[in-house]
Amino acid sequence: MTEKFSVDSFIQRSAEVHDFKALVKLFRELFSAQGFESISYYIVRRSYRSVSAKEGARLEKDVDVADALFGRGRSFDFDPVVSALLEKLEPFHWFIAEKNDNISDDQRHVFKRLHAEGFIDGIAVPVMHRPGELAVFTLSKRGATFSFSKAELRKLQIACHAMHLRSEELIDGEIDAQLSRRETDVMRLVARGRTNREIAEVLKLSAHTVDTLIRRSFSKLGVTNRIEASIMFTFRDKLSA
Repeated sequence: MTEKFSVDSFIQRSAEVHDFKALVKLFRELFSAQGFESISYYIVRRSYRSVSAKEGARLEKDVDVADALFGRGRSFDFDPVVSALLEKLEPFHWFIAEKNDNISDDQRHVFKRLHAEGFIDGIAVPVMHRPGELAVFTLSKRGATFSFSKAELRKLQIACHAMHLRSEELIDGEIDAQLSRRETDVMRLVARGRTNREIAEVLKLSAHTVDTLIRRSFSKLGVTNRIEASIMFTFRDKLSA
């Protein structure tokens, strides 16, 4: 992974842009530096329901392989990569799904078409925000293979998550959740990996109070666990700075 790849830098710079096209340009610059030239971003679940390619498209490849493979009106459930993501919910190499004996002939045809297009490797990155929602980023380059460590794949996912959050705000005009000063103090420590006990000691609070503040902050931020909360809070904290 190149030294140019900086999640913190991307989050900070994305907070400074105020239209979706500028955000897309910034995102492409970040991932092009990692050797990706085919970059797409789709919403594949909304409120627990499947979303079609036409409805879910946010950022498509220069040559939209998804359209060529199964048509814009079809649900993403058909895509074997998306099916695998629903099981894994973590970044993985596309063609691992090709080895699954349970995929259908139609799904296997997707991989044949990808190979015919010159793709031999790629990274699929899932992003979850609200309950029942799933976004997928697919990253590749014709003729290229990729060797990322688990830590590097995690960085890719965090950057994609930040892209998704900012996109939602720019497109949907969401109002930022307003945390109280004490909730903000607690969430900053959560984002730094501190345990509830450590947070209580630092802020001179009871364990019960810390637990209450964290649960209240999770509700305001629309997240369900500490990892999601850390990403969301770090992004919004930089946005409001």
